[in-house]
Amino acid sequence: MLIDSSNMEYYKWILGIFIFILAVIRTGGVSFAFRFILKVIRLKFDDKAMEAENNRWFDLQLYRFISGVNVSNVEDALFIQRNIREGKLKDVFFLGAGFFGTIGKKVNRWDVTGVLMIALASLFIATFSIMHADSYKIGFATYRFDDGTFMHLNSEKVFDPSKTKEIDCNNINEVKSGSKNYAIICNYFTHLDTRKKEKIKVGVEYARETKSTFIRISVVSLIVFVILFIGFLNYLPLNRKVLELRKREASILPSIND
Repeated sequence: MLIDSSNMEYYKWILGIFIFILAVIRTGGVSFAFRFILKVIRLKFDDKAMEAENNRWFDLQLYRFISGVNVSNVEDALFIQRNIREGKLKDVFFLGAGFFGTIGKKVNRWDVTGVLMIALASLFIATFSIMHADSYKIGFATYRFDDGTFMHLNSEKVFDPSKTKEIDCNNINEVKSGSKNYAIICNYFTHLDTRKKEKIKVGVEYARETKSTFIRISVVSLIVFVILFIGFLNYLPLNRKVLELRKREASILPSIND
């Protein structure tokens, strides 16, 4: 079989879903997009209380979108920004942390577990995309056999990736000494007609595009994994630090008032 149908489209859909979920987590919900559109077209609530509440949530979501810091109220956002300015918190340690839960609140294990599962799935997609990319060779069409193995060929050469060598199909001894797949592909190669040559030409272009796509999917998936991995490493110590700062500040305020 010269041109195969791969699982590439499934990978694209799964990766797209993961990125969409992460975008929703990053902005605090799909509602951010609607609120942003309402702001652009200057559509407001008639009720002042509703408009104030809508603005409050938009400000939080906008802050979360820009900074990546997940907070539950404006006061927490101002508290964190003040501590960053005072040097008590480093904004670099917020990288990716906002995906795992609200900073300054008790850790929600379900939120953390869900994002970690996305991170592991992203690594899985990156690994398997690279493996699939390796099954294609630039300048060659990929010929897949019924047993799941494959070889590369164009109108001039046949290449066996398992042995990283070119096969001389005119050498009968080499063909016989190889597996039965040698005989199959060499029979295909030595009896090329116009139709087969055109099919190989299409296969070469297909292999080039597919290999490039799998590499891009792998790179994007790996970036997602790295961001989430760094975010996980940042989240727990950062959350503890924010809770400590808040507790320390709360203990200082009563003594000042006294």
